[in-house]
Amino acid sequence: MLSTVSQDVTFALRQFRRSPGFAIAAIVTLALGIGATTAIFTLVDGILLRPLPFPDRDRLVAINTLEFPPGVLTTNPAAGEPIGTSYPNYFDWQRQNHTFESIAAYDENARRFAKANNEGAQVIHCGRVSANLFLTLGVAPALGRTFTSEEEQPGRRVVILSHELWVSAFAASRDVIGQTVKVSDEPSIVVGVMPEGFHYPVNQPALFWTTYAAN
Repeated sequence: MLSTVSQDVTFALRQFRRSPGFAIAAIVTLALGIGATTAIFTLVDGILLRPLPFPDRDRLVAINTLEFPPGVLTTNPAAGEPIGTSYPNYFDWQRQNHTFESIAAYDENARRFAKANNEGAQVIHCGRVSANLFLTLGVAPALGRTFTSEEEQPGRRVVILSHELWVSAFAASRDVIGQTVKVSDEPSIVVGVMPEGFHYPVNQPALFWTTYAAN
């Protein structure tokens, strides 16, 4: 059997030498096919096969606002274009909700983050969240607490750190709770640190979170 495989390989190599253009086309086609298959598997694995890393993940759903072209029926969600949802709309959904146990809001962002003395200043990925986001996901902080509804009001500036940022910027010091940091040069108080392994959003994790009171 090995001799047969060796003969086939030798024959294939001779054919490639005689027709280099065909060989290149075959290799490129093969590479594209492998790449497309890998991309599709990664997508299916991330969305369908690998479960969300949260408790009661089968009860979590994402709610989007869809915009439909003129004349297109709204009964066909696939025809809609996802658009951003305003924070006032989120409050309307909360008041009118009779289906979900909890509705939370999240907005991806990037902000300048630094210690109170401007040490370690950097622009990093973060998120503005409703106060009940972590409760809705079923995950409690490893240190400190989550946000309160009062901290969603203007003028209240508080921050929850990811485990990664807590380790890299504060050397995993438990004294970080209550410390002042700067978010976009505005002083904010650290109220919590999320546990190791918690990442949200899953596809592009934030390094810290604020409430919508932070501009």
